Amino acid sequence: MNDVKDLVDFAVARGEDDYEEARQAIVWQQNVPDRFPDVIVKVKNQAEVARVVRWAAANDLKVSARSGGHAWAASSLRDGGVLIDLSALNSIDVDVESNIAQVGPGTKGEQLNARLAPHGLFFPTGHCPSVGLGGFLLGGGYGVAGGKRESCMSVRAIDVVTPQGDLIRADETQNVDYFWAARGSGAGFFGIVTSFHLNVYPRPTVGMNLSVTFPLSRWEDALRWGLTVSDKLDDDVELYLLIGGFPDMEDPSIINVGVLVAATVFADSEDDALAALHPLTDCPVEEAAIGDARPTTIEEIYALNDFIDPPGYRYAVDNMWTSAAIDDLVPGLTPIVDNLPSPRSYLLWWLWTADDDQTAAVSSPGPSFYSAYAIYDDASDDERAIAWVTDNMRALEPWSNGVQLNDENLGRRFFRPLTEPKLKKLEGLRDKHDGGRRFFAFPGVE
Repeated sequence: MNDVKDLVDFAVARGEDDYEEARQAIVWQQNVPDRFPDVIVKVKNQAEVARVVRWAAANDLKVSARSGGHAWAASSLRDGGVLIDLSALNSIDVDVESNIAQVGPGTKGEQLNARLAPHGLFFPTGHCPSVGLGGFLLGGGYGVAGGKRESCMSVRAIDVVTPQGDLIRADETQNVDYFWAARGSGAGFFGIVTSFHLNVYPRPTVGMNLSVTFPLSRWEDALRWGLTVSDKLDDDVELYLLIGGFPDMEDPSIINVGVLVAATVFADSEDDALAALHPLTDCPVEEAAIGDARPTTIEEIYALNDFIDPPGYRYAVDNMWTSAAIDDLVPGLTPIVDNLPSPRSYLLWWLWTADDDQTAAVSSPGPSFYSAYAIYDDASDDERAIAWVTDNMRALEPWSNGVQLNDENLGRRFFRPLTEPKLKKLEGLRDKHDGGRRFFAFPGVE
């Protein structure tokens, strides 16, 4: 242990005074799993990452990495091995001529877009502002103003530390196995990305949001309407339906319990945005309250998501992708809605796009995404909240095509994190590049 402390400024082993504080800080939320790395280290640069990986190999220790700590299931927190905290790797370098940004994995979404905004640029980061870019991109996340395309497909290259402790560049022309896997394999990746090279885009001129609310008792009607109206929307419209607790549109500090259907679009003009949202203004469901379209910004979306998923709470989350018909799903969704474990808890349906791009590991076997979020503040409710998400999603497995990484629950309910062909390919690449299994695989596998 003493020799790793010669490599970095901060390293703490299990049993030492500062260990539990460091372990708790790894996870963004308050429900920290009972998993205990042998050693936690904090690094300042990619050279330190490489040295720690080589030290782990010399001491026959497995390795995991943490970027922002926002993955609900705390995938970076494992039993045994070395946990490398990358949060200090948060540099941002923008080339405005080529529209390429080089960012560290510890960079938060709001930090990147604050840096890009003065240049008239943006990147589709995670919807919660504190999400780190590392886990978000590795996990194939969908971003703010990103439409129905995974943000990891905007990664042009990565700098990565291999299982042997070498630092390499990977892109579509070199070290292509790492480049394929880094875009979508999440906690199953067999390396540590120390820098992402990203395409960044012209910042949207106009953003508009339109919301429709329903009483909780009309959730099935609202969902059926949402599925129907989604076919009339352009791909640039981001549409979701939330059943349970959500912030009041006039005063987000107030939590309503009901159904919220919300659509956001970023366009070149207000007229274009209003036209894109127009299908939502016609809802035949009784008691539907259709709001007025109103301007919004990326920063306002960050703030809204901090009200929906606030810091300082305990969370239990699980999800599925499905192509099943709504009639098949309603019997399994009903117990989720009928037994919300707290006023803030909710079931989320999100319209994304089924994607089987063979150039990357990312798997979105949709088109519909359903996720259950238990949000509460008392540790005595852990068992009930975890059972609510886990048992209900397990009951829906016959209709599930897989799970979305970072919003999953693999440690408690392992279900396909990638399509079967891509999972098989990933394991083959792991055998090829990390035959000694230096890096942890998906939770639930190890």
